[in-house]
Amino acid sequence: MDMRDMIHNRNFYFVLIPVLAGGWLMFSIAVSVSSAKTWTDEQAEWNMVRDRLHTILTLDPSRRSYQESNTTTEEFDYANVIDTLARAHSIPTSVYRISSKPPIIKDKKKMQTADLTIDTINIQKLSSFLTRILTNWPDLNCDTLTLTKVANSKDAWKVYIKFSYTYD
Repeated sequence: MDMRDMIHNRNFYFVLIPVLAGGWLMFSIAVSVSSAKTWTDEQAEWNMVRDRLHTILTLDPSRRSYQESNTTTEEFDYANVIDTLARAHSIPTSVYRISSKPPIIKDKKKMQTADLTIDTINIQKLSSFLTRILTNWPDLNCDTLTLTKVANSKDAWKVYIKFSYTYD
């Protein structure tokens, strides 16, 4: 029996239609099961993130009102901000120097700059420090970052950073 005869035989369709329907059913089940697994994974991740955020807000409730607290027109105090973050990142005061300049008016906005020099720091502490300071103060910009490797050391760097803070 060749293909042309099989197509005209109605028994062929009695077999073909249930086989195709069963194949479609199996495909649909496979897709929905994998989607359900992805959905449950996303739900578990969301619950974990929500718990972490809750823990962060419990430990540091000032983050909840962060935006309102930083919308003041007071002068930005580089010394206090950098001292606080340096202490939090275990950077001793003996290895860094900060010098800030008085604010100037540029494009109808106040801008204040500061230079920070760190004698020796490793890359991990530096990146953590910079990430935290630039995240906590969105109007703070790092204009210049210069790294100089300290001789005879694997991970010790001398760092020069020029910051600028713009506020109304």
